[in-house]
Amino acid sequence: MNPGEIRRRKMKQNRGRRIFWISGAAALIAAAVIFAAFNIHTADVRSHHLVSNCGEDEYGNYSGGQAGDQTGHEWDLRAWPDKQWTCVLRYPDESIRNKFASLASAAAANDLIGYNQDNRLTFWEHLEASGYDPSKITVPCEADCSAGAAAIVKAVGYLDNIPALQKTDITMSTSSMKESLAGEGFDVLSDSRYLTGPDYLLPGDIVLCEKHHVVINITEGSKCR
Repeated sequence: MNPGEIRRRKMKQNRGRRIFWISGAAALIAAAVIFAAFNIHTADVRSHHLVSNCGEDEYGNYSGGQAGDQTGHEWDLRAWPDKQWTCVLRYPDESIRNKFASLASAAAANDLIGYNQDNRLTFWEHLEASGYDPSKITVPCEADCSAGAAAIVKAVGYLDNIPALQKTDITMSTSSMKESLAGEGFDVLSDSRYLTGPDYLLPGDIVLCEKHHVVINITEGSKCR
């Protein structure tokens, strides 16, 4: 083979290698762009998906603060939080679920309702005295995540005359909530699609991380429509 032919073959091989590496790099860049766009979209969806969250006092503690919501964030509506959720407790009647969501939103909006584990049952006392309407509470009071959720379920039981819900134990904890609410007719959903994001959640769903935290879902999930 003459030198000219050898040079041509080497040039062809080099050109093939360059095309291969350029194509591979382009594919990696495209994949990265798609992945980033997906993550941005997912983050945007979650930032607009709200839950009613009662989580800490004005000092970021579980107890010791003043009665009422001193910061506006002791009990508030906030973006979907990523946690190790263990189940979703869903009441089968949509109208009842919607009332859970409505009362949970009203509680979050009333800055007389704060967070303090030591006085967590005072929210129920004033909720009952206010005709089961959180917006009508006029005295500073306290809840925590489980006592707040339980009080809302119990209140809807009285508003809609549902004996099983009226029996809700407002002293329940996140450890006992699944068993307690399942006994009142709630469905227990533990498939990963309900736990890893808000897409399949309905207003009024109670989202539980056993032994740790619970929130009440407010926004309808994007894949429920």
